[in-house]
This record gives sequence, structure tokens and C-alpha cells, in this order.
Amino acid sequence: MSPIEGVWRAQLQSEITIAPCELGFCGYLTKIVVPEDILSAEEAEAAAAMSPEQFFDERNEDPALRNRPMLGLHMLTLWSGERPTVFDGEVYNPQDGKTYSGYVELLGPDALRLNGCVLYNVICRGEDWVRVPQGELDARAAAEAQ
Repeated sequence: MSPIEGVWRAQLQSEITIAPCELGFCGYLTKIVVPEDILSAEEAEAAAAMSPEQFFDERNEDPALRNRPMLGLHMLTLWSGERPTVFDGEVYNPQDGKTYSGYVELLGPDALRLNGCVLYNVICRGEDWVRVPQGELDARAAAEAQ
């Protein structure tokens, strides 16, 4: 198992599960937490009343993809980089509906930095993610099973 595999919590508390896929590693949105600071008051109120299954990729640049569900959305495609702790790839940002070139760097066993880049990787912006502890995942699964 690669150290990149697992469930990761982004800064805004949503969670992304990274697992092997035919392209290398793929990351899927598996827990949605709506970042209220990007919403109007009306949008925040509507979002609070919605279940995760009711969120769609409405900001996608491609109008044909705007009705796909956010839960389970393929957001990352990664492959091994030049160093064992770096994975190059593409990052989809549902906040603006765009895909960026980027990379993920493992900072330790339970921390990574996601970097999305523009202008031929001249300008990159990053975000630190932390691994969701297995005990938390187990407790959540047990609660859902009841």
C-alpha cells in the first residue's frame, strides 16, 4: 500500500479518499462540508438544508457536467513523480469548476500538501491536508451501520 492511499481531510473539512486507479492514484470527494465563506446568505441557508446527495457540480466549466453529484466526485488524478514523496497530476477544484496541473507532496505519514498550478506551473497555490485517523473512520462506519 502506498503512503498516499487513505482518507484525507482538507482545510475546509471535506474529505477526499485516495486509492489506486488505472491512471495511478485517484482522489474522490467522500465527505462534503460546504465552505460557507464562498456562499451568499441565501446559498448558505439552502446548503444547510441539503443532504450531501443533493449537491451537484454546478460550477463546472463544462455545462454538460454540472448535473453530476459532488459526493464521489473524481477530484485528483496522481502518478509517481521524480521523488517517492511527490505525486504529479491534475487537480479539479469544484469551487471554480476548473482543472489544474498540480502535485501532492507527502509531508509525513499523516500530512500532505496539495498544490494546484497555473501558467505552466509557474504559479502554484497549496493547501495542507491531514489523514483522517482510522479510529474516527471506524467509529463513523459503526454509527452508520446502526
